[in-house]
Amino acid sequence: MRGIYILSSLKPIDINTVFNKRVRMKDLYRNYGPLFMLILLTYLSFVMFRPYLMTMLGALIIAYLFYPLYKVARKAIRYDWLASLLICVLVLLIITIPVFYVVNVLIKEIPSVYIWLSGYASDTGTLVSLYQNILSSVGVESNFNGVIDGFISSLLENLRAILTSVPGRILNFTLAILFLFFFFKDGDVLVNSIRAYLPFGKAKSQILIGEVKNTMDAVIYGQVVTAILQAILATAAYYVLGLRVPLFFGLLTLVFSVIPMVGPAFAYIPISITMIVVPLISSGSTAGVFRGLALLAFGIGVISMVDNVVKPVVISGKVNVHPVLIILGIVGGITTFGIIGVVLGPVILSIMTALLKIYKIDSA
Repeated sequence: MRGIYILSSLKPIDINTVFNKRVRMKDLYRNYGPLFMLILLTYLSFVMFRPYLMTMLGALIIAYLFYPLYKVARKAIRYDWLASLLICVLVLLIITIPVFYVVNVLIKEIPSVYIWLSGYASDTGTLVSLYQNILSSVGVESNFNGVIDGFISSLLENLRAILTSVPGRILNFTLAILFLFFFFKDGDVLVNSIRAYLPFGKAKSQILIGEVKNTMDAVIYGQVVTAILQAILATAAYYVLGLRVPLFFGLLTLVFSVIPMVGPAFAYIPISITMIVVPLISSGSTAGVFRGLALLAFGIGVISMVDNVVKPVVISGKVNVHPVLIILGIVGGITTFGIIGVVLGPVILSIMTALLKIYKIDSA
Protein backbone atom coordinates (compact mmCIF):
# COMPACT_ATOMS: atom_id res chain seq x y z
CA MET A 1 0.00 0.00 0.00
CA ARG A 2 2.85 2.36 0.87
CA GLY A 3 4.41 1.80 -2.57
CA ILE A 4 1.10 2.55 -4.31
CA TYR A 5 0.78 5.73 -2.24
CA ILE A 6 4.24 6.92 -3.27
CA LEU A 7 3.58 6.22 -6.94
CA SER A 8 0.25 7.97 -6.83
CA SER A 9 1.88 11.04 -5.26
CA LEU A 10 4.28 11.54 -8.17
CA LYS A 11 3.41 14.41 -10.46
CA PRO A 12 3.26 13.86 -14.21
CA ILE A 13 6.34 14.94 -16.19
CA ASP A 14 5.89 18.20 -18.03
CA ILE A 15 7.64 17.91 -21.40
CA ASN A 16 7.77 21.69 -21.77
CA THR A 17 9.53 22.05 -18.42
CA VAL A 18 12.20 19.52 -19.40
CA PHE A 19 12.64 21.20 -22.76
CA ASN A 20 12.96 24.62 -21.13
CA LYS A 21 15.58 23.30 -18.73
CA ARG A 22 17.57 21.89 -21.62
CA VAL A 23 17.31 25.21 -23.40
CA ARG A 24 18.52 26.99 -20.29
CA MET A 25 21.48 24.59 -20.00
CA LYS A 26 22.39 25.28 -23.61
CA ASP A 27 22.15 29.01 -22.93
CA LEU A 28 24.36 28.63 -19.87
CA TYR A 29 26.91 26.65 -21.87
CA ARG A 30 26.77 29.12 -24.73
CA ASN A 31 27.19 32.10 -22.38
CA TYR A 32 29.66 30.73 -19.83
CA GLY A 33 31.36 27.90 -21.71
CA PRO A 34 33.82 30.17 -23.53
CA LEU A 35 34.58 31.98 -20.25
CA PHE A 36 35.29 28.67 -18.51
CA MET A 37 37.54 27.58 -21.38
CA LEU A 38 39.34 30.93 -21.27
CA ILE A 39 39.98 30.59 -17.52
CA LEU A 40 41.19 27.00 -17.94
CA LEU A 41 43.50 27.80 -20.85
CA THR A 42 44.81 30.92 -19.07
CA TYR A 43 45.69 28.80 -16.04
CA LEU A 44 47.39 26.14 -18.18
CA SER A 45 49.31 28.86 -20.05
CA PHE A 46 50.43 30.35 -16.73
CA VAL A 47 51.64 26.96 -15.50
CA MET A 48 53.51 26.44 -18.78
CA PHE A 49 55.20 29.85 -18.80
CA ARG A 50 55.70 30.24 -15.04
CA PRO A 51 59.38 29.14 -15.10
CA TYR A 52 60.12 31.97 -17.55
CA LEU A 53 57.81 34.61 -16.11
CA MET A 54 60.55 36.42 -14.20
CA THR A 55 62.73 36.37 -17.32
CA MET A 56 59.95 37.98 -19.34
CA LEU A 57 59.26 40.62 -16.68
CA GLY A 58 62.96 41.42 -16.41
CA ALA A 59 63.16 41.89 -20.17
CA LEU A 60 60.05 44.08 -20.00
CA ILE A 61 61.65 46.35 -17.39
CA ILE A 62 64.88 46.65 -19.41
CA ALA A 63 62.84 47.39 -22.55
CA TYR A 64 60.97 50.14 -20.71
CA LEU A 65 64.25 51.64 -19.52
CA PHE A 66 65.79 51.73 -23.01
CA TYR A 67 62.61 52.34 -25.02
CA PRO A 68 63.31 56.09 -25.47
CA LEU A 69 66.64 55.12 -27.04
CA TYR A 70 64.82 52.72 -29.35
CA LYS A 71 62.45 55.50 -30.46
CA VAL A 72 65.46 57.62 -31.41
CA ALA A 73 66.98 54.72 -33.36
CA ARG A 74 63.63 54.01 -35.02
CA LYS A 75 63.52 57.54 -36.43
CA ALA A 76 66.95 57.08 -38.00
CA ILE A 77 66.46 53.49 -39.21
CA ARG A 78 63.79 52.51 -41.70
CA TYR A 79 63.11 48.97 -40.49
CA ASP A 80 61.74 48.43 -36.98
CA TRP A 81 63.33 44.97 -36.66
CA LEU A 82 66.77 46.40 -37.46
CA ALA A 83 66.37 49.22 -34.93
CA SER A 84 65.24 46.68 -32.33
CA LEU A 85 68.19 44.40 -33.08
CA LEU A 86 70.64 47.30 -32.83
CA ILE A 87 69.33 48.41 -29.43
CA CYS A 88 69.33 44.80 -28.19
CA VAL A 89 73.02 44.51 -29.07
CA LEU A 90 73.71 47.84 -27.36
CA VAL A 91 71.83 46.78 -24.22
CA LEU A 92 73.71 43.48 -24.25
CA LEU A 93 77.04 45.30 -24.30
CA ILE A 94 75.96 47.79 -21.62
CA ILE A 95 74.91 44.98 -19.28
CA THR A 96 77.38 42.17 -19.95
CA ILE A 97 80.64 44.12 -20.02
CA PRO A 98 80.22 45.62 -16.50
CA VAL A 99 78.84 42.31 -15.17
CA PHE A 100 81.82 40.31 -16.44
CA TYR A 101 84.17 42.93 -15.04
CA VAL A 102 82.45 43.01 -11.64
CA VAL A 103 82.34 39.20 -11.37
CA ASN A 104 86.01 38.94 -12.32
CA VAL A 105 87.03 41.55 -9.75
CA LEU A 106 84.79 40.09 -7.04
CA ILE A 107 86.28 36.63 -7.53
CA LYS A 108 89.69 38.18 -6.94
CA GLU A 109 88.47 40.31 -4.02
CA ILE A 110 86.58 37.66 -2.03
CA PRO A 111 89.79 36.32 -0.40
CA SER A 112 90.86 39.91 0.33
CA VAL A 113 87.50 40.64 1.94
CA TYR A 114 87.86 37.59 4.15
CA ILE A 115 91.43 38.48 5.15
CA TRP A 116 90.50 42.14 5.69
CA LEU A 117 87.51 41.36 7.90
CA SER A 118 89.29 38.54 9.73
CA GLY A 119 92.27 40.81 10.34
CA TYR A 120 90.06 43.46 11.86
CA ALA A 121 88.35 40.83 13.95
CA SER A 122 91.66 39.51 15.33
CA ASP A 123 93.65 42.76 15.54
CA THR A 124 90.96 44.91 17.12
CA GLY A 125 89.95 42.80 20.10
CA THR A 126 89.05 45.90 22.07
CA LEU A 127 86.69 47.18 19.37
CA VAL A 128 85.07 43.78 18.90
CA SER A 129 84.69 43.39 22.66
CA LEU A 130 83.08 46.82 22.77
CA TYR A 131 80.58 45.81 20.07
CA GLN A 132 79.85 42.53 21.84
CA ASN A 133 79.40 44.24 25.20
CA ILE A 134 76.96 46.75 23.68
CA LEU A 135 74.98 43.97 22.01
CA SER A 136 75.03 41.82 25.16
CA SER A 137 73.69 44.73 27.21
CA VAL A 138 70.52 44.66 25.11
CA GLY A 139 70.27 40.88 25.16
CA VAL A 140 71.87 40.13 21.78
CA GLU A 141 74.76 37.69 21.51
CA SER A 142 77.40 38.44 18.87
CA ASN A 143 80.07 36.26 17.28
CA PHE A 144 82.04 38.45 14.88
CA ASN A 145 84.26 35.72 13.45
CA GLY A 146 81.27 33.41 13.12
CA VAL A 147 79.40 36.05 11.16
CA ILE A 148 82.34 36.49 8.78
CA ASP A 149 82.78 32.74 8.28
CA GLY A 150 79.05 32.30 7.71
CA PHE A 151 78.97 35.15 5.19
CA ILE A 152 81.89 33.79 3.17
CA SER A 153 80.51 30.23 3.28
CA SER A 154 77.13 31.43 2.09
CA LEU A 155 78.75 33.46 -0.69
CA LEU A 156 80.78 30.48 -1.92
CA GLU A 157 77.75 28.19 -1.71
CA ASN A 158 75.69 30.59 -3.81
CA LEU A 159 78.54 30.84 -6.32
CA ARG A 160 78.64 27.04 -6.56
CA ALA A 161 74.87 26.92 -7.11
CA ILE A 162 75.17 29.53 -9.88
CA LEU A 163 77.85 27.52 -11.66
CA THR A 164 75.79 24.31 -11.54
CA SER A 165 72.77 26.07 -13.06
CA VAL A 166 74.64 27.45 -16.08
CA PRO A 167 72.57 25.60 -18.76
CA GLY A 168 69.29 26.92 -17.38
CA ARG A 169 70.70 30.41 -17.11
CA ILE A 170 71.86 30.30 -20.73
CA LEU A 171 68.31 29.38 -21.77
CA ASN A 172 66.84 32.21 -19.66
CA PHE A 173 69.38 34.64 -21.08
CA THR A 174 68.50 33.65 -24.65
CA LEU A 175 64.78 34.02 -23.92
CA ALA A 176 65.40 37.41 -22.32
CA ILE A 177 67.10 38.67 -25.49
CA LEU A 178 64.22 37.31 -27.58
CA PHE A 179 61.63 38.97 -25.33
CA LEU A 180 63.61 42.20 -25.40
CA PHE A 181 63.69 42.23 -29.21
CA PHE A 182 59.92 41.90 -29.52
CA PHE A 183 59.19 44.34 -26.67
CA PHE A 184 61.16 46.97 -28.58
CA LYS A 185 59.71 46.08 -31.96
CA ASP A 186 56.06 45.66 -30.89
CA GLY A 187 55.97 47.77 -27.73
CA ASP A 188 53.30 50.18 -28.97
CA VAL A 189 51.13 47.30 -30.22
CA LEU A 190 51.44 45.58 -26.83
CA VAL A 191 50.39 48.69 -24.89
CA ASN A 192 47.43 49.30 -27.21
CA SER A 193 46.34 45.67 -26.85
CA ILE A 194 46.47 45.89 -23.06
CA ARG A 195 44.49 49.12 -23.16
CA ALA A 196 41.87 47.52 -25.44
CA TYR A 197 41.34 44.53 -23.13
CA LEU A 198 41.08 46.53 -19.91
CA PRO A 199 37.50 46.37 -18.56
CA PHE A 200 37.29 50.16 -18.22
CA GLY A 201 36.53 53.13 -20.37
CA LYS A 202 39.25 55.14 -22.06
CA ALA A 203 39.58 57.67 -19.23
CA LYS A 204 39.82 55.01 -16.51
CA SER A 205 42.26 52.92 -18.54
CA GLN A 206 44.44 56.01 -18.86
CA ILE A 207 44.40 56.40 -15.05
CA LEU A 208 45.64 52.83 -14.62
CA ILE A 209 48.32 53.02 -17.32
CA GLY A 210 49.42 56.47 -16.13
CA GLU A 211 49.78 55.27 -12.53
CA VAL A 212 51.95 52.33 -13.63
CA LYS A 213 54.07 54.59 -15.86
CA ASN A 214 54.59 57.14 -13.07
CA THR A 215 55.68 54.45 -10.64
CA MET A 216 58.12 52.89 -13.11
CA ASP A 217 59.55 56.33 -13.87
CA ALA A 218 59.97 57.05 -10.17
CA VAL A 219 61.63 53.72 -9.41
CA ILE A 220 63.73 53.18 -12.54
CA TYR A 221 64.80 56.69 -13.46
CA GLY A 222 64.54 58.28 -10.03
CA GLN A 223 65.77 55.52 -7.75
CA VAL A 224 67.82 53.00 -9.71
CA VAL A 225 69.72 55.45 -11.93
CA THR A 226 70.46 57.68 -8.94
CA ALA A 227 71.60 54.68 -6.88
CA ILE A 228 73.98 53.56 -9.64
CA LEU A 229 75.52 57.04 -9.82
CA GLN A 230 75.91 57.15 -6.03
CA ALA A 231 77.55 53.72 -6.03
CA ILE A 232 80.00 54.78 -8.75
CA LEU A 233 80.99 57.89 -6.78
CA ALA A 234 81.34 55.88 -3.57
CA THR A 235 83.46 53.19 -5.25
CA ALA A 236 85.76 55.87 -6.67
CA ALA A 237 86.12 57.40 -3.20
CA TYR A 238 86.88 54.02 -1.62
CA TYR A 239 89.55 53.40 -4.27
CA VAL A 240 91.20 56.82 -3.94
CA LEU A 241 91.26 56.61 -0.13
CA GLY A 242 92.95 53.23 -0.22
CA LEU A 243 90.20 50.88 0.93
CA ARG A 244 91.41 47.37 0.13
CA VAL A 245 88.22 46.09 -1.52
CA PRO A 246 86.56 49.15 -3.08
CA LEU A 247 84.33 47.28 -5.54
CA PHE A 248 82.89 45.05 -2.83
CA PHE A 249 81.90 48.03 -0.69
CA GLY A 250 80.73 49.86 -3.80
CA LEU A 251 78.22 47.08 -4.47
CA LEU A 252 77.17 47.25 -0.81
CA THR A 253 76.59 50.98 -1.26
CA LEU A 254 74.50 50.26 -4.37
CA VAL A 255 72.22 47.94 -2.39
CA PHE A 256 71.60 50.58 0.29
CA SER A 257 71.19 53.34 -2.29
CA VAL A 258 68.38 51.51 -4.09
CA ILE A 259 66.22 51.48 -0.94
CA PRO A 260 64.36 54.81 -0.44
CA MET A 261 64.88 56.61 2.88
CA VAL A 262 67.91 54.38 3.61
CA GLY A 263 70.51 55.55 1.13
CA PRO A 264 74.29 55.27 0.75
CA ALA A 265 74.94 56.79 4.19
CA PHE A 266 74.21 53.36 5.69
CA ALA A 267 77.35 52.19 3.89
CA TYR A 268 79.86 55.05 3.92
CA ILE A 269 79.26 56.21 7.53
CA PRO A 270 80.13 52.83 9.13
CA ILE A 271 83.08 52.49 6.76
CA SER A 272 84.30 55.99 7.70
CA ILE A 273 83.98 55.24 11.42
CA THR A 274 85.82 51.95 10.98
CA MET A 275 88.63 53.66 9.05
CA ILE A 276 89.03 56.16 11.91
CA VAL A 277 88.50 54.01 15.00
CA VAL A 278 90.16 50.69 14.12
CA PRO A 279 93.73 52.04 13.61
CA LEU A 280 93.41 54.14 16.79
CA ILE A 281 92.40 51.17 18.92
CA SER A 282 94.66 48.55 17.34
CA SER A 283 97.93 50.50 17.12
CA GLY A 284 97.25 54.06 18.25
CA SER A 285 97.84 55.29 14.70
CA THR A 286 96.08 58.44 13.50
CA ALA A 287 96.78 57.67 9.83
CA GLY A 288 93.20 56.61 9.23
CA VAL A 289 91.63 59.74 10.75
CA PHE A 290 92.16 61.89 7.66
CA ARG A 291 90.96 59.15 5.30
CA GLY A 292 87.89 58.46 7.38
CA LEU A 293 86.97 62.14 7.71
CA ALA A 294 87.61 62.69 3.99
CA LEU A 295 85.26 59.82 3.11
CA LEU A 296 82.63 61.14 5.51
CA ALA A 297 82.86 64.66 4.06
CA PHE A 298 82.74 63.38 0.48
CA GLY A 299 79.79 61.16 1.33
CA ILE A 300 77.74 63.93 2.91
CA GLY A 301 78.74 66.66 0.47
CA VAL A 302 78.71 64.73 -2.81
CA ILE A 303 77.28 61.20 -2.65
CA SER A 304 74.18 62.00 -0.62
CA MET A 305 73.60 65.27 -2.48
CA VAL A 306 72.98 63.27 -5.67
CA ASP A 307 69.49 62.60 -4.27
CA ASN A 308 68.77 66.31 -4.06
CA VAL A 309 70.38 67.35 -7.35
CA VAL A 310 70.23 64.49 -9.85
CA LYS A 311 66.96 62.81 -8.89
CA PRO A 312 64.76 65.90 -9.50
CA VAL A 313 66.45 66.37 -12.88
CA VAL A 314 65.92 62.72 -13.82
CA ILE A 315 62.29 62.62 -12.74
CA SER A 316 61.67 66.19 -14.00
CA GLY A 317 58.74 66.68 -11.68
CA LYS A 318 56.53 64.41 -13.79
CA VAL A 319 55.70 61.84 -11.12
CA ASN A 320 53.84 62.05 -7.84
CA VAL A 321 54.38 58.74 -6.06
CA HIS A 322 54.33 58.62 -2.25
CA PRO A 323 57.68 57.42 -0.79
CA VAL A 324 55.93 54.93 1.50
CA LEU A 325 54.42 53.24 -1.56
CA ILE A 326 57.85 52.87 -3.13
CA ILE A 327 59.44 51.60 0.12
CA LEU A 328 56.78 48.96 0.75
CA GLY A 329 56.82 47.93 -2.89
CA ILE A 330 60.60 47.58 -3.07
CA VAL A 331 61.01 45.69 0.22
CA GLY A 332 58.05 43.39 -0.40
CA GLY A 333 58.95 42.99 -4.06
CA ILE A 334 62.53 41.93 -3.33
CA THR A 335 61.30 39.46 -0.69
CA THR A 336 58.75 37.94 -3.07
CA PHE A 337 60.31 38.21 -6.53
CA GLY A 338 64.03 38.71 -5.93
CA ILE A 339 66.01 41.57 -7.49
CA ILE A 340 63.33 42.17 -10.13
CA GLY A 341 61.00 43.08 -7.25
CA VAL A 342 62.76 46.45 -6.99
CA VAL A 343 60.50 47.53 -9.87
CA LEU A 344 57.77 44.89 -9.88
CA GLY A 345 56.74 45.43 -6.25
CA PRO A 346 55.97 49.16 -6.57
CA VAL A 347 54.22 48.54 -9.92
CA ILE A 348 51.85 46.02 -8.32
CA LEU A 349 51.03 48.46 -5.52
CA SER A 350 50.52 51.26 -8.05
CA ILE A 351 47.99 49.11 -9.94
CA MET A 352 46.14 48.58 -6.68
CA THR A 353 46.19 52.34 -6.03
CA ALA A 354 44.87 53.04 -9.53
CA LEU A 355 42.05 50.52 -9.07
CA LEU A 356 41.11 52.23 -5.80
CA LYS A 357 40.99 55.57 -7.62
CA ILE A 358 38.76 54.06 -10.31
CA TYR A 359 36.49 52.58 -7.64
CA LYS A 360 36.28 55.98 -5.97
CA ILE A 361 35.25 57.57 -9.28
CA ASP A 362 32.58 54.91 -9.86
CA SER A 363 31.16 55.22 -6.35
CA ALA A 364 31.05 59.04 -6.41
